[in-house]
Amino acid sequence: MEKYAFETPLGDIWLWGEPDALRGDRPIVLFINGAFSIPRPRSFDLQGLMPEAAVFNAHLPGNHSPWLVAQSVGVFAAAFSSVLDELGRPAVVVGASAGALVAMAMRSAHLRGLVLVEPILRTGKLWPLVPSLRERLAEQPDDAALRAFIWAVFGVSETALEDRDYRDLAAKLSVPSWAVFGGEPLYPERPVERLPSLVDEPERDLFRNRADVRTEVIATVGHNVPGYAINFLRGHTRDLLARCGLTREGSA
Repeated sequence: MEKYAFETPLGDIWLWGEPDALRGDRPIVLFINGAFSIPRPRSFDLQGLMPEAAVFNAHLPGNHSPWLVAQSVGVFAAAFSSVLDELGRPAVVVGASAGALVAMAMRSAHLRGLVLVEPILRTGKLWPLVPSLRERLAEQPDDAALRAFIWAVFGVSETALEDRDYRDLAAKLSVPSWAVFGGEPLYPERPVERLPSLVDEPERDLFRNRADVRTEVIATVGHNVPGYAINFLRGHTRDLLARCGLTREGSA
C-alpha cells in the first residue's frame, strides 16, 4: 500500500492506495474515515476487492495525517474536493461518521455518488460520544488544533455542548447516495459498552424521504458500521458505481 500526498491550498491531504492507483482510467472510490479512527481501519480492506475502481483511503486531517489551515467540515471538504479535481476521474466517496459530513459538503465536478455511513447530523444528540471527546481534551490540553477541531465539528469543549446542525447538508445532496445506519438505537440514554447508532430517527427520515437516496439499517451493529459490516459497504459502493454508469453491471 502506498501513501500519496496531495498539496491543496488548504494544506496537504494524505491518501493510501494500491501502487497502481494513480495509473489508468478506472473510477475513484475514496473512503474518508471518521474522527480518531485507528491507523488501519477495516475500510482499508476494500483495497484489492474492487478491481473495477481505484480505491483510496483517507483519515480526517489531523488523524495520522497533517492538520489543515483550519479545522472544520467545510475546510476539510474543500481540501478533499481539490484532490478529486487533481485526480480528474469520476469518483464515488464513502464517508463514515464525521467523514460522512465531509463527503456531503464536497463540491467537485468529478463527484458522482456518496455512501454515507452514520452521518452525524445533530451533534447535540451525541450523548454517548461527549465523554470520550472531553477525555481527549483533558489528555492533550495544549493541542490547539485538536481543540479547534472538536469545538468546530462537534460543538464540544470541557464544559460546553453546542448543537452543530448539519441537516442542511442532507437537504443539499445533489448526487445519488446511500445512507447506512447502525441498528442499535441512539435513544434512550443508557449505559452502553459500545457506541450505539449516533443518528436519531428524525435525521434518518431526512434521507428516507429523498428519492435519490437509498437507505439501509444494519441490524446487528451500532455506530461502527465499517468495523463490523465492511462487506455491506462494499456492496453499496459497487451499486453506486453501476448506478452512475462507472462500471459494467454485475462486474466481479
